[in-house]
Amino acid sequence: FLMIRRPPRSTPSNSSAASDVYKRQLFFIPLIVFGFLFWKWKVGGRDPEESVVVRYEPPEGIGPAEAGVIIDERVDVRDISALLLDLARRGYLRIIETFSEKFLFFEKREYLIEKLKSPDSSLKSYEVQMFWAIFANGNEVKLSELRKDIGFVGRINGVRRSLYKYLVKEGYFPARPDKVRGIYRGIGVGIMVISVAGFPFFQLLTGGGPFGFIKMLPFLLSGVLFLIFAPFMPRKTRKGARAHAEIAGFREFFRRVEADRIKRMAEENPDLFYDYLPYTLAFGLEDRWSELFANIGISQPSWYASHTITESFSSQVFLS
Repeated sequence: FLMIRRPPRSTPSNSSAASDVYKRQLFFIPLIVFGFLFWKWKVGGRDPEESVVVRYEPPEGIGPAEAGVIIDERVDVRDISALLLDLARRGYLRIIETFSEKFLFFEKREYLIEKLKSPDSSLKSYEVQMFWAIFANGNEVKLSELRKDIGFVGRINGVRRSLYKYLVKEGYFPARPDKVRGIYRGIGVGIMVISVAGFPFFQLLTGGGPFGFIKMLPFLLSGVLFLIFAPFMPRKTRKGARAHAEIAGFREFFRRVEADRIKRMAEENPDLFYDYLPYTLAFGLEDRWSELFANIGISQPSWYASHTITESFSSQVFLS
């Protein structure tokens, strides 16, 4: 008799089964990373809670640029503009509106920034740095020239760093918010770059296959998670949280106050508009502040000279 032997059933090798388990485990990596980042935010990124109460005056000792940074943990253009305006209000410089060019009936507006006095001991370190960033090349400078000056960009970046350092030194932040964000962003980008650059080795390690790139997605997603969490990781100290609550209450004042109350306050303090203008600029509420004074007569300040005669002063000139 002829014996016909059936071929043995093919069974997956132990190495193949182990490889499948390994591939499935890769997709747990983003969950682990998310859990780690959430824990880091909860214990080290979330600010202490403080109640917000509307207040009619800025917190004592906190300038407009500092207030803007404590609110959103960033030194942005509004904070720098508020700092410039505050230096003018305090008598260190004057802003002069001029016309640089004329074409037919149209004139181009220009601003000249003039030095009035040198910094003294009442200025904080970042304020002194801002002053010399403006007047690095002389006692007066046109705003258009500053915008074209590449060195000015570097000097302003130095002011930003100085402001961050000042707030850390004064105890509002345990570490510079920009550096904290940079660390997490750097880790996220690094993970994504390594994942893409190491793709051929990763294919070899995991057995290859036409859809091998799918196995790289957990690492790319982990990198994206670091980028998503980065803006939320800076934190304030208890002192910083209290200052944030006070500043938020002051900001709420600008949002809620009625024109009638402003009129009464302006009668008691004729310089009210100019005293609070830098803060409204840092908060992004300068238009609201100007509207409240639409029917209140205010004089042009000594630190601002204009060839255009107006009955009121608008903060919009500092945003152009």
